[in-house]
Amino acid sequence: MKQPTTQDSVVWQMPIASAENNSTGYIHGNAKIHAFVVCADNLMHDSLCKKYGQFTKQFGVFNIEEVEEKYLCKKCLNSYKKLKK
Repeated sequence: MKQPTTQDSVVWQMPIASAENNSTGYIHGNAKIHAFVVCADNLMHDSLCKKYGQFTKQFGVFNIEEVEEKYLCKKCLNSYKKLKK
């Protein structure tokens, strides 16, 4: 059974370039920070906006309290605010 998503099960990360989405191998300068749901199965995790998927355990995490909202994905932020703590 799938566990409900809460704010505690979300990490904020930059979407990492992949061969499917980007052949240059780097993160675009205008990329926003996205919220990824971390599940217990340690498989690929989707962003709240459903635009990206990545292995969240491999990359650094941002504390969104220290980041201006203009650098965050708006769809992810709106979905995040609707989640319970």
